Amino acid sequence: MKIFKLILLFGLLVGLLNAQNFDSKSVIAKSTILSKKEKRESAEKIKEHQRAKKLASKGKIVKAENEEMEEKDGMMEAMMQEIELTKDPATGQVPLYKLVQARQDAENIYNTFQNQNGIAPVANIVWSERGPNKIGGRTRALLFDKKDVTNKTVWTSAVGGGLYNCTDIDAATPIWNKVNDFFGNINVCALIQHPTFPDTMYFGTGEGFFNADALRGAGIWRTSNNGVTWTQLPSLMTGTVPTAINRLVVTSQGKVYAATSQGLFKSTNGGNTWTAELTTSTTPSTTSNTGYDIKLGMNGDLYYSSSGQMWRFNNTTNTWTNISPGGSFRRTEFACSPTDSNFVYTLVENTSNALGWFYSSSNRGTTWTSRTVPKVYDQQSTANTELTRGQAWYDLSLTVDPTTPTTIFAGGIDYIKSIDTGATYKQISAWWVGITPPASNITNAQYMHSDHHMLVFKPGSNSYALFAVDGGIYKSTNMNLNWPSLPSYTDINDGYTVTQYYACALNPIAGSNQALAGSQDNGTHRFSTSGINMGNQVNGGDGAFCHIDYDQPQYQFAAYTRNNLCRSSDSGKTFTDAFYNNGGSFINPTDYDNFANKMYCGAGSNQFLRWENPQTGGTNVTITMSSFGSYVTHVSVSPNIARRVYFGINNGRVMKVDKADSTVPIAVDLRVAGMPTSAVSSICVQDSNENHIVVTYSSYGVNSVWETTNGGSTWTSVEGNLPDMPIRWAIFAPKSGSKMLVATDVGVWSTDALNVGSTVWVPTNMGLANVSVHMLEARRADGH
Repeated sequence: MKIFKLILLFGLLVGLLNAQNFDSKSVIAKSTILSKKEKRESAEKIKEHQRAKKLASKGKIVKAENEEMEEKDGMMEAMMQEIELTKDPATGQVPLYKLVQARQDAENIYNTFQNQNGIAPVANIVWSERGPNKIGGRTRALLFDKKDVTNKTVWTSAVGGGLYNCTDIDAATPIWNKVNDFFGNINVCALIQHPTFPDTMYFGTGEGFFNADALRGAGIWRTSNNGVTWTQLPSLMTGTVPTAINRLVVTSQGKVYAATSQGLFKSTNGGNTWTAELTTSTTPSTTSNTGYDIKLGMNGDLYYSSSGQMWRFNNTTNTWTNISPGGSFRRTEFACSPTDSNFVYTLVENTSNALGWFYSSSNRGTTWTSRTVPKVYDQQSTANTELTRGQAWYDLSLTVDPTTPTTIFAGGIDYIKSIDTGATYKQISAWWVGITPPASNITNAQYMHSDHHMLVFKPGSNSYALFAVDGGIYKSTNMNLNWPSLPSYTDINDGYTVTQYYACALNPIAGSNQALAGSQDNGTHRFSTSGINMGNQVNGGDGAFCHIDYDQPQYQFAAYTRNNLCRSSDSGKTFTDAFYNNGGSFINPTDYDNFANKMYCGAGSNQFLRWENPQTGGTNVTITMSSFGSYVTHVSVSPNIARRVYFGINNGRVMKVDKADSTVPIAVDLRVAGMPTSAVSSICVQDSNENHIVVTYSSYGVNSVWETTNGGSTWTSVEGNLPDMPIRWAIFAPKSGSKMLVATDVGVWSTDALNVGSTVWVPTNMGLANVSVHMLEARRADGH
C-alpha cells in the first residue's frame, strides 16, 4: 500500500506501504470565537483579498498574488489555537519539554521491538519525502559558523523543522542538510556559538515572545563537537518546568546569558548550572518578568530587556543600570553597532501589540532619541502600514551595518533601511510587489517573503546578508546599496523542507501523485508529480483544510482561515473564490461528504456550518446545536451511513449527528464518564462497521486514544504504551480489522491489535523521523 503524507515540520512526504496512498499533515492551531473587533478586522482583510484577486485578474500583481491575506493577528490566533488543542487540562500549560522524554521512549520502544522480531505492526511502511523543496518555513535562528574560515558554512533552525546546515552558502544553489529533525518539535528559536571555541554552540527552545505563559519550551541544548551531537541542559528550570528561551548570548569568556520567559539567567560553566541575574531590590525579579532580548556590545557590555524595562550591564564595573526610555512596553529588540560601542538601537512593542517606539542612542543607552515608527507599503497605494502590521510580538528584527554605526536595518512585515540613525528611512523589501506607486522604487527584485525575524551579515562584509523569515531563508549580496538603488533578494530554500502544513488531501484515483496541502503563511500547494518538488501555490496567506471529491475528483477545495473557501472544477488547475464566512476556528476543521456533495465545517460555539453546493455555488447555512456545549475541533463524515456526521468538540464531547443535512439535525453525545474533557482531535469510523470507532484527544496529560466496538455505548482506553504527547489523528489500516496508525507529535505509531490498556504501539517512522504529524488518510481506490 502506498502511503501519502504531509508533515508540518518537514514538508510533504510520501510513504510506501504495499499499494495504497496514505496522507498525513501537521498543524499550528488557534482558538475559535471572534470578538466584534476581530470580525471587523477580518472583514476588512477579506475586502483586501477580494480587491487583490481583481487586481491579479487584470495583471496588476507582479509578485505574491495573495501570498498573505491573513488578518493582522493571524499568528497569535494560530498559537492560541494550538494552546487550546494541546494544553494539559490540569495545568493549563503546554509542556513541550515532555516531547524530549517521548522521543526517548520512542527510540527505546523501537529498539526493543526490532530486537524481538523486527516487523512493524503495520508492515512495510517506508516514508519518502515529497517537499516542497523551495518553500521554507518560519525561521528565527541563523549563524555563520566561526569554525569555517571561508565563511561558507551556515547553521539554521526552523521553529518547525529541526536543525540544518549549509556547507557552501556561496553556491549558485545552496543546499541545506538536515542535522536533526526532532528539534523542530520543540521550537528552536535561539542559536549561538562560542566566539573563541566554535565547537561549542547552544540553542534555546520555546517561543516566549508570545504574550501568554501557557507555552513551555525544552530548555537549552549544547554541542561541544560543532553540532555532531547535542545534549539537553536540564538545569535551567523553574521547579521541573523549563522556561521558554527567547535569546542567548555567550561572551568571549564563555559566560552564557539566557533571556527567558521567567527572566534573565547566567551560567559560568557552559550551561551546567545557572543563576538568576537582576534579583536585587533595585532590579526586576526574574520570576515575574519575561526576558525578551539580550545583546552583546563590541566592548563587552550587555543590553537586556524585560517586561517594561531596559538594562545595560557595564563590562568594566560589572553593574547593571536601568536605561529604560519610559513608557509602558512589552517586547524589545536591541541592535548594537559592531564597530562603535556607543551606538545602540531598539524597537519597542506597545501594549497593543504594535511597534510603538523606535529609539537610537549614541551614548550606550544613557539617553535615547525617539525616531518616527517606520511605515511600509502593504497592499496599499501609500506607505501607511506600521512596520510590523500590529504584530511586533511576533516579527521584529533590527541590525546595525557591520561597518557604519549610523546605518541600520529594521524588519517586520518588510524591511526598511536608514543611513542617519533612524531619522529618515526607505523601504527596501516588499512581500507584495506591483501595486506600490512608482516613487517607492520597489520592483520584483525587492520581493521577499513577509514576517522577518533575523538579518545576519557575512563576517567581513556589509553587502552579503542572510534573512530568516516566515518563508525560510533569503540572501542578498548588495545590501550596501543606497537610495535610489535598492538591494535585491533571492530565496535559498533548496533542501530546507520545513514548511509548516496545517492540512492536506489526496486525489482518490489509484496511483495518482496529486495532492493538496495547506500551510502556515505559504498558502495551499498542489503537488502533481512524484518525488521531491516545489508544487504550485493555488491560494495565499494561511492555507488550511482541503478536500478532493472521491468520485468526482475534478472538484477540489481549499481554504484560507476560518470558513473562507475556494474551489476548482478542473482538477486543481485553477481555483476560484467560493464564499467568505468568518465563523469557526482560525484553522477551521472541515470534512467533505463525497456522496451528498456537501461540506461540513466548524462555526461558532454550539454551531456547525453546512456548505450546501460546494461544487457549483456558495450557499451555506449555520446550524445551532446547543448540545455541543463549545466549539468544533474535528469533523468526520460517516463512511457508512448517509446524512451522518461526527463532530469532536473542544470540551471532549463526541457528537454523532444524524440528518445532518436537515434544518433540525439530531445530535447524541457518545462520550461516557471517564473520557477526557479536552479537545477531540479525530474521530475514526471503520469502513463497513459503523460500531467500531476510535477517538483521539490532542491534550497532554490525558488518556488520548479511546475505542468503542458497540457504536459508543461503552468505551475503553487503548492508549497503551504511548508516551504523554499530543495524538493528532487515527486511521484504521485499510482492510486490516483492528490494525491502526496514529499521528503524533513524535511521528507515526502503529499497532496490530487494540487491546484495552495493554495495546502495544510501535514508532512507524522509517524514512520519516520523529516529527510532528497531524493527519493520516488512506486512499480507498488502491484497495488495501
